[in-house]
Amino acid sequence: MKMQEMLYTVPEVAAILKTNVDYVYKLQKAGLIRFMKIGRLKCRKSTLEEFLEKYDGCDISDPFNVQEITLKDAVWKIHEEGCERKKGKKWRKS
Repeated sequence: MKMQEMLYTVPEVAAILKTNVDYVYKLQKAGLIRFMKIGRLKCRKSTLEEFLEKYDGCDISDPFNVQEITLKDAVWKIHEEGCERKKGKKWRKS
């Protein structure tokens, strides 16, 4: 049985996210995805999974300006930790 890869290179992250390497570097520069350097930049599988979970439902087209996405059945709000969804309720400012 083959061991699953635990580290991804920038091109591999780009392939997983179905984007290009320049965009992955923008995500890294914006601090949205952490990398380590072992020869080249590498991203842990768990880090990539956390990123996908944290920004699920967010518009990260511009990684320096993450926006909420509003859908018919849900309202999304950006938090310091990412976006969270609440059905049927409006968000209040704290």
